[in-house]
Amino acid sequence: MTGGGRCLKTILQLANIRCSPGMLANIRHSPDKLTNIRRSPGKFARFLLLTPGRHCAWVLFFSMLFFSPGVAFGQPPKQLTLLFAGDIMGHDTQIEAARMMGGGEYDYSSCFRYVEPYIAAADIAIGNLEVTLAGPPYKGYPQFSSPDALADALKNAGFDILVQANNHAVDRGKAGLERTLKVLDSIGLVRSGVFKDSHERLVRYPLIIEKNGIRLALLNYTYSTNGIRVTPPNIVNSIDTAAIREDLQKAATADPDFTIALMHWGSEYQLTENSEQQKLARFLFRNGTDAIIGSHPHVVQPIRETDGKLVVYSLGNMISNQRKRYTDGGILFGMTLEKSDSARVEDSRAVRIRAGDASETGTKVDSTKVAGTKVAGNKVAATRVAGYHYLPVWVHKPITDQGAAFNLVPAAIDSVYWNKMNISAGDAESMLLFLEDTRNNLKGVIELEPFISEPLPLQSGGRPKSFHNIHKR
Repeated sequence: MTGGGRCLKTILQLANIRCSPGMLANIRHSPDKLTNIRRSPGKFARFLLLTPGRHCAWVLFFSMLFFSPGVAFGQPPKQLTLLFAGDIMGHDTQIEAARMMGGGEYDYSSCFRYVEPYIAAADIAIGNLEVTLAGPPYKGYPQFSSPDALADALKNAGFDILVQANNHAVDRGKAGLERTLKVLDSIGLVRSGVFKDSHERLVRYPLIIEKNGIRLALLNYTYSTNGIRVTPPNIVNSIDTAAIREDLQKAATADPDFTIALMHWGSEYQLTENSEQQKLARFLFRNGTDAIIGSHPHVVQPIRETDGKLVVYSLGNMISNQRKRYTDGGILFGMTLEKSDSARVEDSRAVRIRAGDASETGTKVDSTKVAGTKVAGNKVAATRVAGYHYLPVWVHKPITDQGAAFNLVPAAIDSVYWNKMNISAGDAESMLLFLEDTRNNLKGVIELEPFISEPLPLQSGGRPKSFHNIHKR
């Protein structure tokens, strides 16, 4: 078969690839990205999917336009879509609302019904659980204990992983911490950041996840536990650069394609990151982290790229009863990873060598592994962030027949749906102010448009997802 024939065959195969909403958003909002189609057959396939009724015509046209005889492509790159949610809290009013919605039991399912499609669409969805599941008596601030039904609702909404290293991890002491771990394990939610003892941490940390042929290393740390002592043998990962460096070195032995640090850090209610966050971000990147996702400030902070690496300083609140400006919502952050093995080691432009900082370690790190890059034979398997976007999500508190409720609403949802979602004029004013504030703080970052054509209450259950948890025992 000629080179041109092989290209056409590849395109025809690619035309059957399913396009994720996040990638569609990237193309829809950034037409200039199409100029890179020739270098990315996967994006070409997604472009074809935009006009399914004319696949054949597009295949023939673009195969002639972009490809020349003698050029052959390898396998299309592997892709993995990730979604990150911010602080999942449980104030007293939320607990009471769940009881009212459940008719005396506890039911949180209505909280997530409008955002469930976004969560379930991701290959892996990760949230920051900022409460304990310590059992009754249930209580909100300052020492949280939420009903187990909250975890059930998170799983049904599509969450796969909950990180727990935050300042409320030991709100209910040793018993509360260990019960929380048991509840999450019992319903199949993968967890990280908090451990029963050193043996469990040794076996399960860093968290190594593999799906779609892409292996992730996930690490999670907190700045504090609010002065509450962690009772041995329990462990809550704290921000300690020496320990983090060791953990990153351990993660590297698992040969991950991409390493992500989820950091509970920063100053509460500040709209920009502080100098300590910036300093720690530089440390993490120097020592092997490929991307950073932040939480704790309870407001959305900037998303920045530093030396080609991504840091989301704060996702804001996923759900809470905080109602002041900037705190009444957050973002769902979507990221698409792409892994390609088409580059060769001889091409120095394809490999960026990661070295340790001699001023910190005292020694030079000798490694053929670079940020998001594996070397196998004479080929490089490079994993990169192919695209990212955010969805602004506002916490709506409508009054229903059962009492006050908590509903997460895509803040940019079309006004034609406001009445169906019980969004009053006053609600809309607050929601649009949150939307404007979020957009102002994230200028230059792609915003995902709400893609639910009819955002009415959805049946709970999420989309079944599976991935390989390397450390699961």
